[in-house]
Amino acid sequence: MNFKMQNIQNQLIERITDQHLVVGVDIAQHVHVARAVNFGAL
Repeated sequence: MNFKMQNIQNQLIERITDQHLVVGVDIAQHVHVARAVNFGAL
């Protein structure tokens, strides 16, 4: 990943507020895992 693309990703991450729900998904061969995080509830 070049520097410009990494900079854009960092800018998007910094825009996340407590109004956002962040969802991460790990798709593996046999087991799939998902997690949702609501930063406003922390």
